[in-house]
Amino acid sequence: MSTKQPTSLVKFTDAETAIRILDDAKLRWSAPCLLNDPFELNHRSSLNFDSKGLLVACVKATLGLIFSRDEPSGNSPLIKAIRRWRAEDRFESEDKATEVLKELLASMVEHRDPELLEIMRDWKRYASRLRILSLSDSHENLALWDSYGDRHTGIAIRFGCGENSSLENPIAMSYSDTRPEISTLDEQIDIIMAQQKTHFQDYFPDKFLNKSKLQSKEKEWRLLATVDTAQQDESLWFDDIGFASTEIRAVYLGAGMENTKKQEVVTILQRKYPKARQFQAVVKNSQFELNFERLNPQDKSMRKPNLSRRLFKQRTPLQNSSSIKFNSTLNQISTGNISYIKIKSRNFATPINFYQPKISHSKGLSNTMPVGAYRFPFFC
Repeated sequence: MSTKQPTSLVKFTDAETAIRILDDAKLRWSAPCLLNDPFELNHRSSLNFDSKGLLVACVKATLGLIFSRDEPSGNSPLIKAIRRWRAEDRFESEDKATEVLKELLASMVEHRDPELLEIMRDWKRYASRLRILSLSDSHENLALWDSYGDRHTGIAIRFGCGENSSLENPIAMSYSDTRPEISTLDEQIDIIMAQQKTHFQDYFPDKFLNKSKLQSKEKEWRLLATVDTAQQDESLWFDDIGFASTEIRAVYLGAGMENTKKQEVVTILQRKYPKARQFQAVVKNSQFELNFERLNPQDKSMRKPNLSRRLFKQRTPLQNSSSIKFNSTLNQISTGNISYIKIKSRNFATPINFYQPKISHSKGLSNTMPVGAYRFPFFC
């Protein structure tokens, strides 16, 4: 599981849902039973064992300790009894031991029943009130475009996340070969053998943070939240939670998106999210990849640099180098046909290369321009 918190995450969806999200400025958080994964646990999930199965497993585990070559570890009453039986050679065979253990362990398993019932009541309550939002860390994921992006006709929306946002604590999914369980048989055996109490309710959130290794390419992140009450109708177990317009960083239009939907989305973006960058997905030639072409280059980050920046962006090194000293002002001087920048000295000398702009004069270049903005990027 990744521990580095992302600064932004992506929501893939179809065009209609994206328009609703953008128009309402809300994201839908859903209960586990409304997710599209049949392997996902939900409020209808149950334990994979019953009291009878637990008793059989406990007897088998105890027999293993009695007849094992190794001394059992632990200080629970049952472990101490096993050590005593081993020292006394109490049981000649597993069959005789089984008869005694069934009677002894039956009462211990029976004492677990009330707690198991409580765990299941708390689980159903938690799973029905839990709300999940699923996101990804990349807008370039072809598998997500195909499944969640409506076969490339949908949209991917990048949201800023972290502190002071509606997506404050995203958690990276883990991927394994083992499906999560509310509580495993081994966990219950350990509790009986060690006679230690575990509060399983504390681990309920973890049950929704693990998926199959086959889905690892999704690189999913989740946000979990709980609501106070759940309606009787399971189909309404969702909450549309608002976000600030500044949280949308970018929007990526699918390669196969219809022009009418595309125009509708762009209109909403221009009206409600003018700072959001807009990209169009385009299929790369000869590769199973996507290019994302910028649609609104008039954004500040895409504006051309001012004259003084253009002056230094393209430069030609002079034939000679000089040792000069930095100061806080620039002056333009001319020697023959060469126009260059003279930097007056302060207290320290730093050898650098002069660069000649490809234009012969620098109209608009202020004589009091701060060196700090251009000192290293343009002169060193």
